[in-house]
Amino acid sequence: MPNTLTIISPPSCSCLSEATRPDLNEAFTALESIPISIPPLFLTPFPGGLRYYPVAATVNHIIYAGTGFVSGYQKDWYAYDPSTGIWTPKTDLTGDARHASVAVSTGEKIYIITGFKGTDLDDCWEYDPVEDTWTEKTSFPGTPRHDAFGAYANEKIYFGMGYDGVIVGDWYEYDPVEDTWTEKETFAATARKYIKGFALNDKIYCGTGDYAGFKKDWWMYDPVEDTWTQKNDFGGIARQRAVAAATNSKGYLGFGYGATYEKDFWEYNPITDSWTELPDFVGPGRQYACMAAALDKIFFGTGYSPLHLDDWWVLI
Repeated sequence: MPNTLTIISPPSCSCLSEATRPDLNEAFTALESIPISIPPLFLTPFPGGLRYYPVAATVNHIIYAGTGFVSGYQKDWYAYDPSTGIWTPKTDLTGDARHASVAVSTGEKIYIITGFKGTDLDDCWEYDPVEDTWTEKTSFPGTPRHDAFGAYANEKIYFGMGYDGVIVGDWYEYDPVEDTWTEKETFAATARKYIKGFALNDKIYCGTGDYAGFKKDWWMYDPVEDTWTQKNDFGGIARQRAVAAATNSKGYLGFGYGATYEKDFWEYNPITDSWTELPDFVGPGRQYACMAAALDKIFFGTGYSPLHLDDWWVLI
């Protein structure tokens, strides 16, 4: 992936006023020069309307997104096909409407774990994209919580941290085949909420977030050794409520709230343990957005800026 930020945005977006909408003439790169394998399409806004704190995850190059909050907790669920730019409504989450949950893809199924519905949740739901069905699985064995973090590596889901009335740092392994949870080594730094990250090469990388102040530290978890190793700090300023995803052996992290509603993007190389700054996003900075990878691209949108947002973008 080149170190350039190309934005293809919807021709209109209900979340942005004329004063805040970016100049699309400046945002576009000549379409014939874009090194992508999908048609050059305008991206349709998230169909659930204005939304902050939804989740998103990918199965077979289709992005599934939903839940979140606006005028109440939500449980709707949609599929986005990046090859056509079309959103399709899917079966709502069977569990409680919520925000601040975690969605993790195993490559075949998606798991939504914990969240907040006015009170903290400890449930775990499996979504089958082929059948478009939800199945309740064994509940998370830690305390009910929100603002946690999870990722899939080495054929297991790893999940923990977050806020249960206090900020916590516990860490668990979930076996999707056996439907069992096992407690693992606690996060090596201070307990953390709003932490973000991704899995690369069967290792989990995560950082930023909040514990007695915003953070920019960066950590690697090895599922085989059950160990945490500190890596080079995130390249931007300390922040909370960022978004992150990985593709093409690199990780990407941006947005969040630091000094303001941030709009910077950074690429992480796990081989060199180094960060590269990408051009700033041309739209509004935000927190509480969602992000997922598909077709070797990073897609993101929604959030709070401090207006609620429903836009949808691609980082190329």
